[in-house]
Parts: sequence; C-alpha cells; structure tokens
Amino acid sequence: MSAVFGMSVIGLDDQPYQSNDIHLLFIPLCTFYGLAFILVMWSRLEIRVKLARVAFMIALFAITGRAFVVSLMDLLGQPSQRVQWPPYIPPFIAIMANWTDPGEIIMSDMPWAVAWYADRRSLWLPTAISDFTNLNDWDMLHGRIVGLYLTPVSGYSPFLSEIVKGEYKEWAPFIMRTVNLRNFPLKEATVFTKDAECIFYADRNRWTSRED
Repeated sequence: MSAVFGMSVIGLDDQPYQSNDIHLLFIPLCTFYGLAFILVMWSRLEIRVKLARVAFMIALFAITGRAFVVSLMDLLGQPSQRVQWPPYIPPFIAIMANWTDPGEIIMSDMPWAVAWYADRRSLWLPTAISDFTNLNDWDMLHGRIVGLYLTPVSGYSPFLSEIVKGEYKEWAPFIMRTVNLRNFPLKEATVFTKDAECIFYADRNRWTSRED
C-alpha cells in the first residue's frame, strides 16, 4: 500500500506525477471493498464445513493473484511488447498535452485514448468536414479544436471499402496524407512513431515552438 501511495504522489521512473496517477490510490480501497463483499456473500451461505471455507479462501487467492503471477512471470521472462500497438503508444499520445492548453480540444479517431493519456478534451472525428467547421466556427464546444490526431484505427482500414467509400470518406485525404491544407484551419502536420503510422494536424507548428 505504501508503494501505491508513493507512485501516486511522486510518479513513476523519476517523472513528475500526472493526474491519472492519482487513480492508483483507489486500488487498495477497491480491493478491500471487493474482498469484503465476497466474504459477506460467503458468510450468508452459512456453510459450516471448515474444509470448504479453506478451499474457498485458497480458490479466492488463486483467482485474484493469477494476474499478478502472470505479470511477474512476464517481467522475469523475455522482453515483450508493453503497449497495445496498434493503435496505442501512450508516451506519444501524452506529449500532445505539452502542445495544447487545457481549454483546447483535440479531434481524433480514438478520442478515449487522447482524453486519458493526454488529459485533454477530445472529440470523436465527425462524419462530415462541415460538422467540424460548424463546431469550431460557432464555438459550440466552448473551446477551439486545435488538433486532429489520426491513428491506425482509421489508417489501417481497407482502402476502397472503408477509407474512400466508408464512414470517414470526407476525411480520406487526411487519412492518406494527400490533403491540401492551404484552405483548412489545421495547416501544419507532424507524424508519430518510426513508420509514421500516426499523424497530428494542428492549427500551427506547436511541436517546434514548445521545444525551443
């Protein structure tokens, strides 16, 4: 429990803590609450056989500890991929928090990941470009849409059936990176990952100015 509290307050790998790290503090509380609930349900069965209670407790610890044992064996074994790629690479998503302000909005084909890892308001990519224009020009979201983050969620789709003729057909030039940004509010772009599977369109060059 002390380790959980320390990681929540100090952070991981000598990095300052982020707001999402505080969720670790709820792990002991949820664990104790769930264990208490199970034990109460067991007691209501009024099973007086001592051997049955011992077997139940052993099974309970075996089931709940399975995930820990598997994770421990994975850490002690051969190195493996630690992130679910595609489409998630948390450090690349989190860096967008440095490029945007809390009141600004990022549009994406996987807004849940942007909201979680970058801690920014995120809009699911609308079907039509006109919807984006109306939301942005009329300030309907009470914040400017300053970025568009596209990932393999849309980029790995079948070319003809889903990209060109599918739900996001109006965004096909953005997904395929053939769009002319001259007349579009998001005029700059930068790619992510080694093979550039992810791309971030922005209203200006935010990555260079923030790094200087």
